[in-house]
Amino acid sequence: MLYSIQFARALAALFVVYFHIAHHVAILPQFGAFGVDVFFVISGFIIAKVASETPQYFFLKRLIRIVPLYWIFTLIVFLVAKINPELFKSTIPTIENLLKSLFFIPYSGVDDIIKPLYFIGWSLNYEMFFYVMSSILLSLFCRGKFHLSITLSLLLVYMFSNLIAPMSIVSRFSGNSLVLEFLIGVLIHKASSVKYDNQNPCFAFVIVILIFSLSSLIYLDWLEYSGLNLFGIISRVIALGIPSGVFIYSILHLEHLFQKADFVRLLGDSTYSIYLIHPILIEAIYFIGLRYLALESSNLYLVVISFFLCLIAGIIVHLYIEKPSIRWVRKLCRL
Repeated sequence: MLYSIQFARALAALFVVYFHIAHHVAILPQFGAFGVDVFFVISGFIIAKVASETPQYFFLKRLIRIVPLYWIFTLIVFLVAKINPELFKSTIPTIENLLKSLFFIPYSGVDDIIKPLYFIGWSLNYEMFFYVMSSILLSLFCRGKFHLSITLSLLLVYMFSNLIAPMSIVSRFSGNSLVLEFLIGVLIHKASSVKYDNQNPCFAFVIVILIFSLSSLIYLDWLEYSGLNLFGIISRVIALGIPSGVFIYSILHLEHLFQKADFVRLLGDSTYSIYLIHPILIEAIYFIGLRYLALESSNLYLVVISFFLCLIAGIIVHLYIEKPSIRWVRKLCRL
């Protein structure tokens, strides 16, 4: 386990939570969506690491990690949208859309945006896309050639998707520059053999690069959501993917700083649960606060309560739902 990666996961999750809270509060600066870009880079790094070390049952293990909790939340959203459509106005709770969502098949909704029933799952569709590609390549080539094969495959898929039928749903999905952020993570794994510690003269330089990359992510993300439409000028993989890669590469060289931080490990382990539960929880808190408590959306108490409740709820869901469900499915699959 890499504690630095756990810290990066936790930090990315906190920024995503803040981003969705800030949507309700006009006075807060709008940034934090780059947490997803950091997640994608981390995924590329971790999968490359797993592929080079223990590739057995790779795809099945990833399914067991992702599917149970996501299916639970997707089914909850489906049922609530059926019972009270006003709570999920852009969600069309049909059986077809439910099946596509459960099996990570991209489709566009009424707003022509490619997203599943539970909108936060759009990023999981990309994760699953990367897992499928990685699994196929691991079965075709020896693990020593994984870095090269996944690099060429992602580049080819991205280029052909933008050249052939670029307006189709499949091409819009696989031709999104987000797929290249996984590639950044793979390349970081290939390049991250050097380790630094606090006695190394490069330590201070690594800290500076880390702070600069994180500051760049915050600033560029703010530019996009402040109305500049940054991603219409430069590709998202350049604006957020590359700084995310620099951030992850830098933090890997500070591994020793996080090795005794047990809470960082717990928070890192809980990021998936935090990621899945926080949109529903934030909406519920603001719905109750504004409708029944007559609070203003900019109320500081709502902001703080929303933020910390998302973290606490995510940890609870991880400990008492996510982990037991994974253990049960692993036992069922005899892994």
